Amino acid sequence: MVIDNNLGKKTELVKRALVNYIVDHKLGPGGKIPSQSELRKVLGTGNAVISRAIQALVNDEILENRGPGRGVFVRNLKRNGHIGRTIGLICDRNVEYPLFLSLMQTISIACHHRNCGINFIIRDSSQRVEADSLSAFRGLEQGIAQHRFDGLISTVNLEDEAVNFCSKNNMPLCYIHDVCNSKVNSVIIEYDFSQLFQILHERNFKRPMLIHMGHPLTKKIRNTFLKLTGDFDFGGLPPEFFCRVIRENANADYHISSNATSVASLLKELLKLPESSRPDVLIIPDDVMTSWIYPFLLNSNWAPPLYHSRIKQLPYLQFDVDNGGYFQVDTMEIAEMTIALMFDMINKKFKNEKIITYSPPLIY
Repeated sequence: MVIDNNLGKKTELVKRALVNYIVDHKLGPGGKIPSQSELRKVLGTGNAVISRAIQALVNDEILENRGPGRGVFVRNLKRNGHIGRTIGLICDRNVEYPLFLSLMQTISIACHHRNCGINFIIRDSSQRVEADSLSAFRGLEQGIAQHRFDGLISTVNLEDEAVNFCSKNNMPLCYIHDVCNSKVNSVIIEYDFSQLFQILHERNFKRPMLIHMGHPLTKKIRNTFLKLTGDFDFGGLPPEFFCRVIRENANADYHISSNATSVASLLKELLKLPESSRPDVLIIPDDVMTSWIYPFLLNSNWAPPLYHSRIKQLPYLQFDVDNGGYFQVDTMEIAEMTIALMFDMINKKFKNEKIITYSPPLIY
């Protein structure tokens, strides 16, 4: 809540600080804000500025001044568009995946619930790289140095130099989704396959196949598959055959159409196998990939049970699969976890890195 005289009009900054206080302390109607003498000590500004800020919020029916000796109280939780903080959302130009689009929307809604404004910081180039520098995002480095944001959320992997620059400038930074960088705080979507493979084993499936996007989790997903399928009989074929990744490594020329082509080639390869050697159940933790595979199976004479992923906020991508099950991904829950983590960072509630894992529940 400390006011920096170089950041703009003092009255507006005090208004923002008061809105932040209401949000951070979860005050409801009737909740009391600190006295002017207390605010003066915390904010480092004079009574005149504080009085103007309070009166402005009283005029907007956010606060209620009950007079001398009684204090100022919250009147209305609908804060009429007043923004307490500004969060920068670093994202890709690639808008082909529904999960990312849903995350962008739900993060915006979660920010609104906390009276935060959100600035989308979009990569200048559509070319894929292993990790991005700050220069890939126009104005981002300057914005961090000038503290135009109260915190940053990234859905792309950043270079170590970029992460260190944020740290040196005391800029809270957290990752969301499956970006792998242990140097920052993260909310990671992670599918818990242990329950699923136990269910498949109990139902006497012999040859489960996992079809996964791969990069950047290629090594991890293969190790997980081999560890959890040790009790399965793959009929003489190596277990690695039944764990397929579509993208082995980072590829600057990557495009979604290349993934679709790779999936189609895999399915044609599987159809050429004798039925006794084909997978007897498919696991596809990817909504877009499922939208390619399911129609293919409908048009063939092969109908293995299908375990896939569904996004709760995108019901039109759900499939009426007679057997199998799905992981239900709730992007609103992920967004709320991300914003809560960001607020903990802003309020300095922990010192070390913090990783939060979101495991979508299995519905079967």
